[in-house]
Amino acid sequence: MESIEQPNETQRSKGYLLFLFIFLCFMEIFDTYTTQYPNVIVSKVQAEFLSHLSPIQADSTMALVVALASIGMLFVVINQVLADVFGRRIFLFITMFGMGVASLVIFFSQSIIQYGISLFFLYIFFSSDIWTIYISEECRKERRGLNLNLILVFGVIGALLVPTFRSIFLPEDTSTNWQGMTYFAFLAIPISFLVIWIKETRKFDELKKTQTQKATPKENLRKFIKPFGRKYRTAFLPILVMSFLQGLNYTFIQLGEAFISDHITGEQVNWVITAMGVAAIIGYLLTGILSDTIGRKPMFIIYSILLPASIALSVFGATSSYAFIALLIGASLASLTYWSLGVVNRLISIEILPTDIRGTGTAIRSVLTALGTILGGFLNSWLITKVTLGPSFFIVSLVLLINIPLILIFIKETKSIELELS
Repeated sequence: MESIEQPNETQRSKGYLLFLFIFLCFMEIFDTYTTQYPNVIVSKVQAEFLSHLSPIQADSTMALVVALASIGMLFVVINQVLADVFGRRIFLFITMFGMGVASLVIFFSQSIIQYGISLFFLYIFFSSDIWTIYISEECRKERRGLNLNLILVFGVIGALLVPTFRSIFLPEDTSTNWQGMTYFAFLAIPISFLVIWIKETRKFDELKKTQTQKATPKENLRKFIKPFGRKYRTAFLPILVMSFLQGLNYTFIQLGEAFISDHITGEQVNWVITAMGVAAIIGYLLTGILSDTIGRKPMFIIYSILLPASIALSVFGATSSYAFIALLIGASLASLTYWSLGVVNRLISIEILPTDIRGTGTAIRSVLTALGTILGGFLNSWLITKVTLGPSFFIVSLVLLINIPLILIFIKETKSIELELS
């Protein structure tokens, strides 16, 4: 925990740092769980609400519902921009509390429309990156990547709980208690109140001390323009493009369970989902260590190549006599690369922008990711009717290869750099 302390600043006690670390781990556990549990009940939700449609029509309709629900990601910009005005602390509470309440609403859904609306609200809250800003502004520069990924590793407990609870509530192909997957998320409501004992980040406090008067509406508007200024746009614009391209591929994560369930049995599905959670842990560990040693850029390039390759293995291997093995390896590798790609993208975005616009810049990045997710849902909904579910995933994944020239030409290495205040 000493690696979180910063030199030459007011020191936090080790007890407080441990409490902060544990709280952020809990937040990431709920973030990860609420992000993933809707993705592993897709086939069951379709069976309950869309059983009157053909399989292709049900897949296409579900993709459309998910795309519309993903619009909720756009509202995360409110949290992140306001975090630059009012501080990070209050939005730790709002996002965790919201994840629990949205899950409660999903539990009571009685139709595909109600489910879609509930999912919309869940997307608003689990899309927040406030905790990543929090830890980045509290830890030493040379350990920033590792500390962020350590919390992600603990957070993957949420990913492991997903297949665990799925095997409990949905042990067989004929099981229908998908609502049971929301139970754990309810705990986010009481735990969110622990934020009472969390302090504001030191970087944000430093910034506030340098500001002699309250920012005017015009000055707040300039925050949206500043990331696109000459100093930052060369690196920031490519990050936005790559965030959008990653968002396009989120449909594979959202609807992958429906595809997997079409090709292997219920018990095998749970094994694949479990392997995907373990792979995410491995990916976070590798990303945390390697991004602080060999750098952010090499990891960015590797993941941009591996993600479409792993989706190809999953899609085309699922139709072979080795479907289970192909999906076990391919889907696990896809999970590892998708989430790790997002971590590197998020980390570079945080490091290239100063404290006064870090929340705003992160919000803009989240908006581009959300737009990609929304468009990806609509695009896949249309492609499914033309080429079916699996091939639509592969076609969309090929756009990630655009990342490679963008990284090589525009992205500068950011490991161990000092974060700017303004």
